[in-house]
Amino acid sequence: MHGRPCGPWESEADFNAFLLKPLDKRKPGDWQREFRDTLAGYNHRIVFSHADLSPDNVMVDKETGKVTGIIDWEMAGWWPEYWEYRKAMYGGRSSLSWWTKLLEDVMETHWEKWGLESDLENFV
Repeated sequence: MHGRPCGPWESEADFNAFLLKPLDKRKPGDWQREFRDTLAGYNHRIVFSHADLSPDNVMVDKETGKVTGIIDWEMAGWWPEYWEYRKAMYGGRSSLSWWTKLLEDVMETHWEKWGLESDLENFV
């Protein structure tokens, strides 16, 4: 992430500390306190995730429409349980209405984390 070595983490609190570390170099403000307070309230399980699901990484049989494989596993690891959804929505993928609908059908959504962490990426 952001070219920095990362993980593994024992807890979501450790992961959040990693996410927030770049904020220490910025001028303090209320927005930093808001991020820290919001993330401190999370308590998700740490689970194994692909962490880079996208239409390009899901292989589908043209004739049957069945998923035949998932590629591009270099970001896979142990992440908070919302991370798979959050990363699947990353990089403009949320503008693909069919992709957003598919994700909502097959995994638990975490819209509250999507907004918060999208905002966080703008600052770090």
